[in-house]
Amino acid sequence: MSNYHQNDLKYIIEEIIKSDGFSKNAVITFSKGREKCDGYMGDMVRIDIEENGRTLFLVAKISLKHKSIRSIVPVEEAYGNEIQFYENIFPALDEHQRKMKVEKCFDSVPRFFKSNGNSGEEYLILENLKELGYEMFNLKNDIDEEHSRVICETLGKFHALSFSLKYINPDKYYSLIKKLQCINLGFMKYKGGCINLCFKVIKKVLDEMGKSHERIDYYAENAEDVFKKVLYSSKHEEYSCILHLDDWLNNFMFKYKTLNGKRTLEDIKLLDWQACFYGSPVLDLSYFLYSAAPVEILNNWEIYLKIYYNALTTFLPQQKNIMEIIYPLRILKDHWKKYCEFGMIRGLIITKIKLSDTTNLVDPAESGESDYFERIMYADCDREGLCERVYDLFGHMENLGVFDEF
Repeated sequence: MSNYHQNDLKYIIEEIIKSDGFSKNAVITFSKGREKCDGYMGDMVRIDIEENGRTLFLVAKISLKHKSIRSIVPVEEAYGNEIQFYENIFPALDEHQRKMKVEKCFDSVPRFFKSNGNSGEEYLILENLKELGYEMFNLKNDIDEEHSRVICETLGKFHALSFSLKYINPDKYYSLIKKLQCINLGFMKYKGGCINLCFKVIKKVLDEMGKSHERIDYYAENAEDVFKKVLYSSKHEEYSCILHLDDWLNNFMFKYKTLNGKRTLEDIKLLDWQACFYGSPVLDLSYFLYSAAPVEILNNWEIYLKIYYNALTTFLPQQKNIMEIIYPLRILKDHWKKYCEFGMIRGLIITKIKLSDTTNLVDPAESGESDYFERIMYADCDREGLCERVYDLFGHMENLGVFDEF
């Protein structure tokens, strides 16, 4: 079952075609824009507009229409968040950084063209970054120091803008976040809770491998309660800002340049703002590091914390000293122990998904089947790799004293 019709899309992009200088004679080509089973929230359609040697490359994100899925997955809320980000939040942050005379503005988001938030008809039209030379990270590879550094710097700059706007214009800030909904909590509606399901599956794998771990035993019963507690506490945190909250590697795209035969990272874009919410920056930081960083980087996590904090405090030169008051380093370190369980929980869910064989799974955009997440959780996976990741993360958190109160 398709979630779109080409004639509908042609009508939707008429305004874009006109505003970007194309005539009604422009050639429009539609094609599939994502891999099978690449998302549970919607379909992706690639749109190429060409006329007289000039081409505009777009991608349409179109919400899933299946009632069976929408009844258990917060599709409407997710699209509402992302539309709010592109239509209101980012333009406000961009206006703020220009007023602050930032030398190199934060622009690590795709260009936005159009959206619709009507229930059951949600869509967004964005630039197609692949055609601009951006690439997804190969999830089969460990992330390296260069990518980790740039991602931490990018999060620091984004959080700095949010903290700064909140400090200078709190009325504007709170008007922006009041429409956001916490879809991380919304996913718990899934058949009694997808989080505990994941940890029960991980526990089963560890038990069968003879590598049981007392922490997994605890989280198999309590992960959802821990997750809720962290999110609720973070939401009411004094030191809070606007967050991405789904910043695993699949939601970044990278552009590279080659100089003297060496390929280096040139630019980065942060995608999929559907989970956008507010809370402690540690939710974003821990999610990224605990879902992507190999043990060598985890062992040096304080280096990346300093990289993040330097970007946070120096991005707005006029506010360097103020930013150190708005979000002191000591608070950031305290927050890590207080809130990093969010990153661990999301990180292990992502790890299970990355290590699972999804070859034979039916795309929910086509089938409308509502047990897609459950089938991923029970799919065969790299069991050794999963066990290793569990022990790496729990060992890291034990060293930080996160489990001292257990």
